[in-house]
Amino acid sequence: MSSLNKIIDLDNAIFEEIKIYFSKISTSSFSKRYPITLQLSNLITTSTKFINESIFNCCENDDLYGIKILFRSLIEHYLRFQLIWFNWVKTQSDTEAKKYLDFTAAREVLDSIKAEIDALNFLIQTLKSLIGKSY
Repeated sequence: MSSLNKIIDLDNAIFEEIKIYFSKISTSSFSKRYPITLQLSNLITTSTKFINESIFNCCENDDLYGIKILFRSLIEHYLRFQLIWFNWVKTQSDTEAKKYLDFTAAREVLDSIKAEIDALNFLIQTLKSLIGKSY
């Protein structure tokens, strides 16, 4: 068995253990008192698994560039997880998790607006070049 396969098997075993606790956590008192913190934690944990799987796929295909990009994303997820949990430890409330959700929602709106502006500017430039006029 190759080293990569051993790592994949270990990662799968760890995730299977985590899945056992997902169902238990959803009925815990923590989930009732801090639902937003728990929701964010579960989302990050789940998406981290997908990133790991993609990194392993890139390893099997010798896609070093893809591995680097995904590894940066994995680090970002780790930092987000740490931010959420350190803030929870500090405040013992969902307040910071709520702020995080609000911030990410606002960021999505801002990114969407920027994309629409870029598309509109591209359309204007295309029309200008087609018409041959400058405005």
